[in-house]
Amino acid sequence: MDLLDTSLKLNSSTYSLIPEKDLVHTINHVIIHDSCMFLENSTNFKVSMLQFHEALNKLVSVLINRPITNKSVSKFMNDTIDQLIVERNIYGLFLQCFTIEDYVAENEELSTSIRDRLLFDNSEFRILFTLLRWSESVAEDTLDGFASGLNSLDELIKLDNVLGNTILEVKNGQKSISLLSTGLHFKNDGLFLNSKDSENIQDMIKLIVGFIRCGRIDEAIQLVVQTKFASVYSLLKVKKYIKDPKLSHFDDKKLRFVSSFKSRDCTKFVAQSFLDKNFSTYTDMDKVLLGSISGEFKSLFKYSKTFDDKLWSFLTAAIDARFDEALENNFGYKSRLKRSFERALTVDSIFENLEKDNVHDYYGLIKYIVTEQFSKCVDFMYSKIIDSINRKVTVENLIHPNTLRMYANLTILFKKFDIEIDLKMADEIISSYIDVLKDLKEHKYIPYYLSTLSDNLKEEVAKTFLSEITDENNRKILLKYCKNYGMNIRNICLLLCNRDSSFDPYLSDTDIDDKIASWLWLLNGENETLVEALEEGCKLLRWLLINNKDFYWEKVLKMLPDNIVFDIETLNIKSENKKRIDDINLEFLSFKLFESICSKYQYWNNCFEKSCVTFGELSDEDLAKLSFVEKENYQRELKEFEAEIAKWKEESSKAKDILINETNLTLTFPKGWFTSTIQNDPRVEELKKIRSICLYRTFKMLLECHIISNDYKGTISILHTLTDGEGQLIKELDFEAREDFFRSIQCLSIAVELRKEIISTSDNDVSYKVGLKIGGGIDQDPSLSPFKYPDNGIYITSIDANVAQKSGLRQHDKILQVNGHDFTMITHEKAVKYIKKYPVLNILVARNHMKDLESQSKV
Repeated sequence: MDLLDTSLKLNSSTYSLIPEKDLVHTINHVIIHDSCMFLENSTNFKVSMLQFHEALNKLVSVLINRPITNKSVSKFMNDTIDQLIVERNIYGLFLQCFTIEDYVAENEELSTSIRDRLLFDNSEFRILFTLLRWSESVAEDTLDGFASGLNSLDELIKLDNVLGNTILEVKNGQKSISLLSTGLHFKNDGLFLNSKDSENIQDMIKLIVGFIRCGRIDEAIQLVVQTKFASVYSLLKVKKYIKDPKLSHFDDKKLRFVSSFKSRDCTKFVAQSFLDKNFSTYTDMDKVLLGSISGEFKSLFKYSKTFDDKLWSFLTAAIDARFDEALENNFGYKSRLKRSFERALTVDSIFENLEKDNVHDYYGLIKYIVTEQFSKCVDFMYSKIIDSINRKVTVENLIHPNTLRMYANLTILFKKFDIEIDLKMADEIISSYIDVLKDLKEHKYIPYYLSTLSDNLKEEVAKTFLSEITDENNRKILLKYCKNYGMNIRNICLLLCNRDSSFDPYLSDTDIDDKIASWLWLLNGENETLVEALEEGCKLLRWLLINNKDFYWEKVLKMLPDNIVFDIETLNIKSENKKRIDDINLEFLSFKLFESICSKYQYWNNCFEKSCVTFGELSDEDLAKLSFVEKENYQRELKEFEAEIAKWKEESSKAKDILINETNLTLTFPKGWFTSTIQNDPRVEELKKIRSICLYRTFKMLLECHIISNDYKGTISILHTLTDGEGQLIKELDFEAREDFFRSIQCLSIAVELRKEIISTSDNDVSYKVGLKIGGGIDQDPSLSPFKYPDNGIYITSIDANVAQKSGLRQHDKILQVNGHDFTMITHEKAVKYIKKYPVLNILVARNHMKDLESQSKV
């Protein structure tokens, strides 16, 4: 694994000089890796959420805290950060839900506080409280909106006084706010404030509002205590109740609590009174502070600039009002403030109002998560994807790739932990993220997401994805990943291979390449599709050879492993398929034998050419002109050359013997070379064509070997091999192949011109005497011949001493051609008619004993 593949290896300083685009690419790659890893190893929903949250927190921290070399940050970078923050916040919401659930489970039997009873007994309050706590944690992470006052800690550090120094110590973790010791005090006994006091007070108010927004009430109280900000201290005590309530309806000191409650209500009333007066000197933060204390929603919402602050305004007002209502119910004291709107707020009404304001489209997701309506979460995510696909939203609001990743992560976790959701929608969400991974070329992660799709879909989607992968090594790796994730790669490979029952003979080279690429998926499937790979491979080989696509034929044959037959035989094959598979195995071995013959012929040809190289020998006269040294060098080079020629002649002779032996194997091949033992096999006709082609090419190569090497005896042996015997191999060749053979051997077989003898009859008519008789023919039974010829070719059975014998013909010569007409596949009657038809016959015959050729070969 690359060191940068995981967020654990990231730090801000690493990226100080990396361009923004490269940095974002790296961050995206890291979170893609982490997401896949977390999902793959997930065994606990809560742990997975924690992993996602921590990883996103690290990535956001890296991006925000990196050293920036440019004065401005691009919109691209800001958008990326915003997307990651939103995703982190969603995971944080799940964690907050777990935190509240754990608190309830641990304290439900023990705690008697009013706030806790609301958490335990009132599901609506528990949801609102969960959302509030989550909203506070979000604000603390982002420090924007109402929480931006906490950024003033940096400004307070710059104050040239004790406060500035102690704030620095607080920020560095060396002191807590409760240990502040400062001379900067805010008192209410002065009628006038100078500009410096006013500025400090405004900064303090912003800071206190920031503490409130983030739920850090204790720190806010500690700060105002240490700075003697007395007027704010009494206000903050109101917020303390809901954060750490001590009120219990079982407490014996009920009167003290009633008194405390009255004081709390009075403080809230005073804060509301200040708001109502709306002094011109009030800043926005003053009004937010008073609104948060009094629990009035309008003031809070009015000054909310971010969607998180708007949600918090609803939540803090709703919870405060419900808490007040609970205090009234327990202590019988009616508040002077009427909060009918705030008390009526529910989770549904809050989100309905937010949707009207259109603050952010991920609010719907928050609502369904916190209310545990996970099926509606999926509905929500699906609808957002479809709206983007159908362009129902503006370009700015199109769904982002990072958002799709988050949607996919949540959906997969819902499926993994058997949460009831719409599976079709879930598949669409995951498939959309798979498309993103394709665009980003993050192919190695796609097999995992494919494995999370529904069973009736995953193989088809896998086929679509893998069909776009052209590199064979990548194909094998991705298939291996698919197998590791439990997918049926046999079915996938069968889907990927376009197994047509027939081929168009006019396929272009591009089409052939596509066919081969499609077939290769069966090879990539290894043992899962090994039988189909060989069967389809042989089908390809037959088509390519029949259509003279030799280049592609060799290419496909080389792609098939040499040991594929052995590997297939080790598989557990059903008995009903055994015969067919054995037949395919023999066909492959037939192709391998033909390939071997071709390679052996090529090797012999190379050796023979090297043995025929000539040396520029010098005449005696030229040799006499050489110096002694030159003559020695010449003699040495000549000797080396002769030794080299002798070596290649010997090697050529050996290569020829090997070629002859391999050719003879075609005649003894088990169950017949390129034949099928299965009746009604559609391969039979193709195999006949293949056998004819391969027989022709094989014996043509061997014939050329004999001709080139002046081996006349070997040439005649080929002729006998093709024409003798019951099978008569020459019959299996097509017409053009036989014609080519005859042309090749014409100079070696006996070519005779027979001019018939003219005979005058008594009535002065002219007739022609041929002087021979023939027997045989394809319609005759050679076993009935008195001469027992080995086949049903046309033979000369008798000959007179005149014309025929003088022309060079002999008894028992086998007639191969007459005037260019093939006599190897002809009936007896047609042969007689043809011979009688012409006065001059150019006859090509084969003879069993050709003493003259044998004697020439010995010379």
